[in-house]
Amino acid sequence: MTLVQDLQTIQNNLIASLGDVIDLYNSVVADPKPNYTIDGRSISWSDYRKSLMDDIASLNEQIAELTKQISALSPYIISTKMVV
Repeated sequence: MTLVQDLQTIQNNLIASLGDVIDLYNSVVADPKPNYTIDGRSISWSDYRKSLMDDIASLNEQIAELTKQISALSPYIISTKMVV
């Protein structure tokens, strides 16, 4: 495998992870739950939603950076027209 192929594989994995996190976020938003404490441990659903949004932003940044790197490493395609 080449470096570009490796980066594309990583990018595809990040895109799949992004989809999973978005699905999770949508399910949390669709069925909101109250904050609670159990056995001295506090559960804050609003903090959890914020954490998921932070994950989404981070994954988007990583995907954008990989896209730049792949573009920089990919060979240029030159299109020409041949006149006979």
